[in-house]
Amino acid sequence: MLKLLCVVHHSALHSLLDQLQRLGCVQFFDVKRELRFLKPVDTEMERILELQERLDKLLSDMKPAAPPWRRRLLGPRAVPVELVESPRLEFVEDELGRIEEEYLSYCRQLSELEEELRRLRGGEGENSRKRLLERRREVEEELQLFKRRSYLHLLALEEVLENLRARAEALAMFGRMRSVVVMAAWLPERCAGRVCHAVEEATGGLALFTLEPPSAGESPPILLENPRVVRPFEVLTLSYGLPEYDGIDPTPVLAVTFTAIFGVMFADLGYGLVLALLSLAIYFLTTRRERVVKDISLVLFCAGMASALFGALAGEFFGGAVEIGFLLPGYLRDLQHLLLLSLLLGAVHISISLISRLASRRDVLYSASILLLLWGVAGYLWLRLEALALMALSGLLGLVRASGASALEELLALAANVVSYTRIAALAVAHITMTELLVAAVGLLPEGIPGAVASFLLFCAGAGVILASGTFMVFVHSLRLHWLEFFRRFYSGRGEMFKPFAYRGEYTYLL
Repeated sequence: MLKLLCVVHHSALHSLLDQLQRLGCVQFFDVKRELRFLKPVDTEMERILELQERLDKLLSDMKPAAPPWRRRLLGPRAVPVELVESPRLEFVEDELGRIEEEYLSYCRQLSELEEELRRLRGGEGENSRKRLLERRREVEEELQLFKRRSYLHLLALEEVLENLRARAEALAMFGRMRSVVVMAAWLPERCAGRVCHAVEEATGGLALFTLEPPSAGESPPILLENPRVVRPFEVLTLSYGLPEYDGIDPTPVLAVTFTAIFGVMFADLGYGLVLALLSLAIYFLTTRRERVVKDISLVLFCAGMASALFGALAGEFFGGAVEIGFLLPGYLRDLQHLLLLSLLLGAVHISISLISRLASRRDVLYSASILLLLWGVAGYLWLRLEALALMALSGLLGLVRASGASALEELLALAANVVSYTRIAALAVAHITMTELLVAAVGLLPEGIPGAVASFLLFCAGAGVILASGTFMVFVHSLRLHWLEFFRRFYSGRGEMFKPFAYRGEYTYLL
């Protein structure tokens, strides 16, 4: 990140704000905290909030009925967009007044018709009653059409108002002197050229600015920048928290370890392929605005492919419904070896977190001591070599020196962390057991056409339940291993997200 400090003449301020909002590369911070002699800049926030309140009331009155579940989950297939020359508060105010006046006219017409209908008695004036009922129906239809048409326009106005509110919030962070305004912002290094060009173009030479790296003690906001194949896994990192500015982004490692652990716990070629295909279908059906759903779909696609891979290695296909060749015979049915594999995965996973802590040069003695102790004990139990016992002892002594009286607590925590990975074996065995019980239940049904139909229906229903419940359980426990066992030794999650000052263009297009 780079820090932008800019002094601009007040006549070019709004032009500069327009350019920076279109660019969407900077996050402003309050410059008055550093330069206390600056005075606040006047904004129209009160007027914006008043219009926002009126707009919210109209939106609640004109909101259509709840959309179908598919639209709520996947988003609308198309969104109408209005062209806007420039976001102006006067435009929003005029449009709100026009819609309110027209809406109130329909409400008055309905109220007058209801009053006339109440004045009619019994059978008296039957023709007049029918005429009033017909007129009321016409007005109600016109009102519903007006609501549908106005609701979309109100969404566009709400977006224009939000963009204006973002400008007002940005202005509140600036400071002014007699004829100039001072602003400060963070921006990614890759955007420095575009931001400099935008400042020069928007101000026409009526600005002075400088770009400099953050000084010691400053904590710029965090913008994760990962390769496209890793980017969907950022949603799992963000669910825990952002790294600090000088910390390590665990997303690339998490993408590999989460997928591998999921695949071991849900190893089945058939269920893995079905999960991957369903996730891919949801990804393509989901609109861009539902980014979290799209990212989770890609994560589950990778997890499904890992499940298919480990299932193919173990020879698992829908719990033995179809016999296939395998390279790792019986590893899912040998509980002892499966537990050892789980503990090995746990040791490797914890070691990666300790190495990450060493890379950040935090508590070097503590991290190195835990590594020596962990692999010394594991190696001695496996190979019974005295050199490995000495390595474990040196790690223990280093831990005592690094942690002092809390060394025993650290030892118990390390043991608990490693044992926690036995849930990998438990969930793998539970999945295999459920799939085999389903296949056995299907095999008990009678032969013939009715039996074949019943077998097919039972298998589809049971496989659907196993797929849904198994995916949920394995996903949650794999995420738990990363949150509680992996992140705790090197990752704080206390970073602040980079929130750029950007034009929102979901319902409007800025010309």
